[in-house]
Amino acid sequence: MGSILEVRDLRVAYRSRSGDTFRALDGISFHLGPGEILGVLGESGSGKSTLAASLLRLFRQDTVVASGAVLFEGMDLLQAKPNELQRIRGKRISLIFQEPSVALHPTMRVGSQVRQVLHAHGVDGRALNQRTREVFETLFREETERIARSYPHELSGGQRQRILIAQAIACGPSVLVADEPTASLDPTTQMEILGVFRSLREKLGLALVFITHNPALLAPFADRILVLYAGRVVEWGPAATVLASPKHPYTRALRESMPPRLEETSDFHKKKLNAIPGDSLPSSLPPQGCPFEPRCPERMDVCKSREPILVTLSAGHTVYCFRYESE
Repeated sequence: MGSILEVRDLRVAYRSRSGDTFRALDGISFHLGPGEILGVLGESGSGKSTLAASLLRLFRQDTVVASGAVLFEGMDLLQAKPNELQRIRGKRISLIFQEPSVALHPTMRVGSQVRQVLHAHGVDGRALNQRTREVFETLFREETERIARSYPHELSGGQRQRILIAQAIACGPSVLVADEPTASLDPTTQMEILGVFRSLREKLGLALVFITHNPALLAPFADRILVLYAGRVVEWGPAATVLASPKHPYTRALRESMPPRLEETSDFHKKKLNAIPGDSLPSSLPPQGCPFEPRCPERMDVCKSREPILVTLSAGHTVYCFRYESE
């Protein structure tokens, strides 16, 4: 089966207020199949949000370099004309933002906000009302009309997040890009939203790029996982393999820094969580060698002198780490 979205050697750099240039994404490549859920995993500063915006060519004003290719249904979005992007964004590929309270207009009823998306892509008249009703019925089984008439502040966090999802699926896209869509929600509501995404994949055949810092969310959810560190891919493979047997020290550290689920341990409140020392700020990255070397508990001398190369461990499972180069 071919890819619906393919990213090739994507590089994005920003200029800071002091005039320095730093790389937010450095050679990112991956592909997404129709109906597939790809988890993008990494801590703050790893380049996750830059990747989400870049997939729709929504670059910041301080972007100084953007190269590579983002091929969506065969079209390179980095080279597309403005009118071509206008037809694709929100209709064929949609972005779901992290915080509904910021993304939603506070003084507009949420039904009108979904209608605006449809109207912007040429839906009008009776079809506009019909499609708006269908979208709300897909996301809200009960109280559909009440919720559509509500303002954002009258809804719960989970309901507001569903409104963002409603906007994203209104025009029937084939790909959703969700940037930390559960970060502001409690654990129970997080599971509910994951269930919504699974249902949408089954009903609509949507492909999903799901971005998160929490590996626990991806375990029962994603098909494959891409692990980012300092704007670079460090591990990539089937979700079950990457999470059950992570090979890169950074992937293992992310997994071990997450609290266990309550049913997994009786000493939940006594368990001390591991922390990854240091940070991944541009000022903390080494001038050469592996970017994770200063924080890595398994670092070797070679890690300081050159960057690791891609090592294929098994079918579809790859890692950038010197410990596996001789295997």
